[in-house]
Amino acid sequence: MFSLREPNTKLAFEISELRKKYAEFEAKNIEVEAENTKLKQDKKEVEKTDLIAKLKHDVSLIKEQNLRNKSNGYTSEQILLSQRESDRMILEQVENNSDNTSDTSDVETQRVSVLTEYSDL
Repeated sequence: MFSLREPNTKLAFEISELRKKYAEFEAKNIEVEAENTKLKQDKKEVEKTDLIAKLKHDVSLIKEQNLRNKSNGYTSEQILLSQRESDRMILEQVENNSDNTSDTSDVETQRVSVLTEYSDL
């Protein structure tokens, strides 16, 4: 019986060491998951910021085109048709981007912002 106590003690010690290592790995895994979540959120914010900048740029191009159209003598009806087509394209871009993000309230806010700015033409 004495001969089994020593291996049993060694095995109990090894088990406790393995439990410590497992706890360390679990803690590290939690840290990595938290960092991964933060990076995903940061990426979404950058994508939203990029989309807003692109949409604002598109609006400025549309405004410039409208000014050129007016100076070239296009009728209001022709300009309005052009604006509607541009609106449709912008909304498609926003909706396509909203499919890639889970936060649709921000996309709706962007859409209203773009359309409000665009309606000031």
